[in-house]
Amino acid sequence: MKLRNPLILSLAFGALAACTAPQKPYQFPVSSSTQEALPKIRVALAQQGHETQSMDPEAGIIYTRWVDTGFLMGSVQGQTATVVRRYTVIVAPSPDGLQKLTLRADTKKCAQDGFEIGGEMVTGACEGMNELAPAHQKELDALGQQLQSQIN
Repeated sequence: MKLRNPLILSLAFGALAACTAPQKPYQFPVSSSTQEALPKIRVALAQQGHETQSMDPEAGIIYTRWVDTGFLMGSVQGQTATVVRRYTVIVAPSPDGLQKLTLRADTKKCAQDGFEIGGEMVTGACEGMNELAPAHQKELDALGQQLQSQIN
């Protein structure tokens, strides 16, 4: 059975949107300095298929490229929305004096065919998201585990 009724599609996508939860960034201690850790992190991200878009060594931040995940979630401006994501890695001192890596996902839901990814920007019909779908949280956790095993 094909779902072609817009009301049924809206309800189905709305149900998916209701299955999100607050993001839990992945964190772990890093044994090297920020300047030593960032190149290792960049390589590890690339090995996992996440190309670096930009890096700020002074701030200890790496941003991956924005990508359309193809995960449909709700709607934006009356159009079916897809989730667009990039990862942000921050290496900074923790209160105990050690370096800590924090990995988080920056996500937006954007109207299909209503947005463009250009460099560090996503433009068009998009809305920021503060929550993640369970599948995206699992992907974040898996990437964090891979980074942890490759860096330390």
